[in-house]
Amino acid sequence: MLDGITSQEVITRALAPGIALTALVFYNTSLQNRFVYITGRIRELNREARQLLDEDPRRHAARLSSVRAQVALMRKRSFNIRRAVLIVYSALTTLMLTVFSLAGSLVWPVLDTVAVVLFCLCFALLTSAAILSAREMFIALKTVDEDIASSFGESAGRH
Repeated sequence: MLDGITSQEVITRALAPGIALTALVFYNTSLQNRFVYITGRIRELNREARQLLDEDPRRHAARLSSVRAQVALMRKRSFNIRRAVLIVYSALTTLMLTVFSLAGSLVWPVLDTVAVVLFCLCFALLTSAAILSAREMFIALKTVDEDIASSFGESAGRH
């Protein structure tokens, strides 16, 4: 026992930040994969638009309009995901500071309170990232609706 801290508490203090760190890394990887997909899809749509413009822009006006709308929605999605990724990096930094505070609290007990505040900040940041991620998913549905409508008619993709 270290100054009233049981071995179980020491193990918990050692493992909990590692588990949280792993979860953050997985979440960040997922967000970055979505960002890569979205930017790739924007490039595909732009390539399609260039081909349609080379052929006959008047004949493909409806599809070009749909591509324009989809690209605009995809850009909104990419901005939300980029913000979420940056927020998750902030949460990772905050979590690392939490770990250092926990380690330092063995020497300076006041750092225990700092660790709690940092941990709460980390979860507030994660909540912000989750909200942005949810917004991105709602926009994703609009993109699909736009694509369906351009293929099957105006009302086909709408709910």
